[in-house]
This record gives sequence, structure tokens and C-alpha cells, in this order.
Amino acid sequence: MNAYFFDEKVREIRSLQQWNLQNIPDGAISRFADTLKKLKGWETQRINPIHFAEKYKFDAEEAISLFIYGAKVGLLHFEWSLLCPLCGGREHSYHSLNQLEKDKYHCSLCDVDVEVQADSHLEVSFTLPKNISGFMMNPYSSLENYWSYFFSPYMKWPPELDKAFNEQPPIRFVSILRLGLDLLVGFGLLFLVGLLFPWSLLRRWLLRSLGRRSQLLVV
Repeated sequence: MNAYFFDEKVREIRSLQQWNLQNIPDGAISRFADTLKKLKGWETQRINPIHFAEKYKFDAEEAISLFIYGAKVGLLHFEWSLLCPLCGGREHSYHSLNQLEKDKYHCSLCDVDVEVQADSHLEVSFTLPKNISGFMMNPYSSLENYWSYFFSPYMKWPPELDKAFNEQPPIRFVSILRLGLDLLVGFGLLFLVGLLFPWSLLRRWLLRSLGRRSQLLVV
């Protein structure tokens, strides 16, 4: 956490809310700042103000105002996410409602076209930027990170769908880095085999093996 930059933005929030004559106690601003400072990793990403207020015992209206002030001074980034109502996947993210699709959008996971319903398909969230939080997201490093990046944690599925997901066998998640290392080791072994066994001998052995196999198949 960049404490200096964070504290500077909190001071701007205090001056901004005084200028707008909002009735937010100074103690609430301090507690809001202290709570944000304690957030780690994915907790700093796509924060829902209502969920934040419920979890950390803030007044909902005060929390919403503080998040808006935070976005105003650059402490937080404001984001709209268009969610698929079937799987909860984030199909698109916007920084302005003017970018929103007008009629339909396509869910790549469900492979269906969904009619845009702003009241129920849009998720409003706030994110601490990486120059403040220091969090470098990599959604492909693990299944947990992939799920946190591409799916909303606030999506409430029907009980039968949630049960079906929980009954699925565990998924083995292989990162791109691990796959690259496996390929590198494989090519290294092929190179060593080429050094130990001349290509002419290896070719002769392969032809002989294939010849025996073809004879067996004919018989």
C-alpha cells in the first residue's frame, strides 16, 4: 500500500465533503480510510459499497457517499460491469454508461445472447488502483484468481444451480507458465535423446518397429 499517496487522497476527501456540506462525521472518514488500508489482494478489487457497509458496519448512505468522493479524488476507480444472469460472469466492464450495449450482449461461457436489463444485469463497483494498493492481478495463475476476475462474488444463483456446481468433480487448473515449463522440459529431453542416439539409428529403430506392427496387423 502506498501510504503517502493514500493519505493525500483521504485529505482531499475531507476537503471535498466539507465543500459540499455533506453531514459525514470526520470519524466515519477516518474509519473508512483505516478499513480500506487493511484490505488485501482481491479485496481491493470491485468493491460493492452496500456489501462493504454491511460487512464493516457503516451507514449505507455514508459509505456510498465516501466511495463516490473517493472516485472523485482518484482514490478509487469507478466501474460498471455487465453480468450474465445465468452464470454470473463479467462479460463487459465500463467506466461510463455511454459505453453500454443498447440491446443485447453475448455470454461467451453460456453461448447465449442476453437482452440488456440495466436494473438487474449491471454491477457497480469501486477498485483501489494498483499504484495505491500495489496489487498486481494475474487471473491465470490459479483457479481462485480466475474465478475472482471473471465472475462476480455477489451473484446469487438459484439453489439447484448452486448444488449442480458443487457436485461437479474438481477441476485441474494448469497455468500458462506451468504449461510452458512442461514444454521446455519435453523439448530438452528430445534434444538429449538426439545427442545420445544418432538420428540414423533412431530412424532405423522406428522403421523396424513400425514394420513389425504392420505385419502383426496383416496377420
